[in-house]
Parts: sequence; structure tokens; C-alpha cells
Amino acid sequence: MKIISIILALVGCVLTSGILENNTSMHWTWIGILVGGAGAVFYALYSVFSKIGIKKDYPALTITFYSMVAIAVVLLPFTQWGHIAHYITVNPVRNTLFMLMHSLCTAVCPYAFYTVALDHMEAGKASILCSCELVAAMVFGFFFFREIPTVLSIAGLIIVWIALAMLVLSDKKQEVVEE
Repeated sequence: MKIISIILALVGCVLTSGILENNTSMHWTWIGILVGGAGAVFYALYSVFSKIGIKKDYPALTITFYSMVAIAVVLLPFTQWGHIAHYITVNPVRNTLFMLMHSLCTAVCPYAFYTVALDHMEAGKASILCSCELVAAMVFGFFFFREIPTVLSIAGLIIVWIALAMLVLSDKKQEVVEE
């Protein structure tokens, strides 16, 4: 059941992402493919090393903190400080608060929640649950940016929901068998 959920989640994510759409604003580049592939590899490594840390009784937030420090150190050389300084000087309080809240909501919280989830379930199931990340992006795009979803992206949304439902139902079925 988990393998079928993984396949469905992957298919749903591909459809939701818009990669199969005829979209003139999306262009394939080697650097984009390389960075995306590296992101997937490092996300998998995060899962593995976080699970090891949890088994050694490190708290989830400690793992998240050190991961964020490592990410910050790696990204510092690529940061365009002039753009950040200009953005902050336009409206110091509002823009600084926005940057802090944006960082918290898009970087820190997802990793913290994922690490806490790893503490309570196996990494494979937690990673399948993360497939709803693209669905959330599509829903937020619809509500906050008035993006209109396509037929394929809606189909992807439904497929991801089915994958998640299968994962939950298989867990409930297993609990009933164990009782």
C-alpha cells in the first residue's frame, strides 16, 4: 500500500507542479535541473540524518536549529546583501517583519514539523505526507495570488489526496489488525 501511495504521490506532484503544461513562462535549464536534483538529494539526506539524530535522543527542534544554521552558512555566499539592504530601507519595520515571518513560515516551520513527524513515524511515511507541500502551494496560489489551477493541476491535487488517504487508511487497517 505504501508503494502505491508513493507512486500516486509522485504522479500527483508532477501534475500539480505544472511541469507537463504548455507554459511559456517555464523554461528548462541545466542549472535548474541540477539545483532541483540536489535539493531532492539533500532533502532525503535530511530525512536520514534527522531520523538518526532522533534515535540518539536529540530533540526535534535541536536538529532543526542545527540544520538551519548549516543551511544559512551554505547560502551566505550566494546572498545578495545589496538587494536585502535596499528592501529593508524602503520600509524598515514592515519589511524586516515580513522577511522574518516569511523565513519562519517557509523555511523553519516546515522543517521543524517534518522533524517532529519523523519522531512519531517512519521516514517513508513522513516523506509521502510531504507531497501535500505542492498541493498547499497550489491552494495558496489560488487564494492569495488569484492563480487559476489547470485541469492537470486539479487532477494532481486529487491524486495526492488519494495517496494520502491510502496511507492513512492503511495505517488504520494495520492498527485494527494489531488490536
